[in-house]
Amino acid sequence: MENEVNRKLYALLEENKVFINRESSPARLAKAIGISQKELEKTVFESTGITLSLVLELYRIQNARELLIQGFDYETVCTLSGFPSRGAMERAFEVIVG
Repeated sequence: MENEVNRKLYALLEENKVFINRESSPARLAKAIGISQKELEKTVFESTGITLSLVLELYRIQNARELLIQGFDYETVCTLSGFPSRGAMERAFEVIVG
């Protein structure tokens, strides 16, 4: 079951890029996969050692980095990476990237 959940989550994040949707959340990911949020969060933590919320932030930050390198402005990067605001994106970079 764990491998199937991880495979489905990977597909949602890597192939469908659901993290760019500002409404994307652990609850929505769990619903899309067909399990409870608690079960998904437990599976992700056991597999990675980090929370599902942090996984979403890491995907958003990686996407934002790629867009910034391509020369997009901050507001566009924020929108295209799924951050709710420029401030949220800047805080995420500060906390995770340093």
